Amino acid sequence: MHLIALKRVFVLTLIILSICLATPTFGQNSASLEQRAVKTAQTLEKISQEVPEELGLSDGIALQADTRAHKYSRIAIFSGFDSSGDSSFTDIIDLYLDFAKRSGDENDIALGQFFKTLSLKYNPFNPVSDNQLDEAIQFLETEYSNQNWLISHSAMSVSSVLLSYRREIPKALKVGGESFAVLPETDDFDTRVARFYSYSVTTYLHGVLKNPDMYLTSVEGLITSSAKIGHPIESVNYLNNLIYATRSIKNPEVIRKLVDSLLRVGEEHPSDTPGLVEMRAANALIRIGDFERALALAKTGQNKARITRILDILKIAEIQSLAATGNNK
Repeated sequence: MHLIALKRVFVLTLIILSICLATPTFGQNSASLEQRAVKTAQTLEKISQEVPEELGLSDGIALQADTRAHKYSRIAIFSGFDSSGDSSFTDIIDLYLDFAKRSGDENDIALGQFFKTLSLKYNPFNPVSDNQLDEAIQFLETEYSNQNWLISHSAMSVSSVLLSYRREIPKALKVGGESFAVLPETDDFDTRVARFYSYSVTTYLHGVLKNPDMYLTSVEGLITSSAKIGHPIESVNYLNNLIYATRSIKNPEVIRKLVDSLLRVGEEHPSDTPGLVEMRAANALIRIGDFERALALAKTGQNKARITRILDILKIAEIQSLAATGNNK
């Protein structure tokens, strides 16, 4: 599960403003947390520099190219429902169902029909999507116990994200965690794809909660899962959220390392939310008193930002930095 598409940024803002959650550390000592954060940031940076291998060359699973691509398209469908993808996911559903029918796999046909039914009940790219949330979640809840694990897993995973849009974060985390429990013990391609999406969802949720231990655990699982299916991840988004989720870290050296990784990756692979990289970096540097650098980033970010909330935060960062440095220009 991403993590920040435009709708997710909006939801995240609502959650922060309405619940004002404290930053838990869940018992891990600060040195260990800092080491894990830096290591994860370095891994994400390294991944961003790699050219993804062609699907299927190294995962040890023998599948026809069209079958592999078909199963792989579930990620695009999931991403459509959680709004991190794009509106073309409904076309992908039609193609998915057509392929499943031609292949004759009854479980896969049922999954395609599930996707189709859900898309008629909820489409995040529809202007009235917020009014469809309740009906969509009710439908998904009826499928949690479906004997076809592909459907039960999909229902739980998508429902977890939609519950977060209603700010029911504890319930969303519970359902997201349970999506792992329905996965078969086999390590076939279907299971790997499903596990990847479950990790993307829990990573997103733990980032919202600013739960550093569990965020890092989820990102680590996501990285491993992505390698197993040959699916690239957008490192810049996870680095953005890593800095947000680990705000309990106070060590200036560690924070600078995290910021440096984010800025290097953001330079090569810009975030799909303009200005977000600079916002995260500037706020992190303000926390450790590096106001000169924060000021420059706040100004740069304002030239990029398109979302009002991000622009406002960058303006505040600029004001704070100007006041701290005594620079009135």
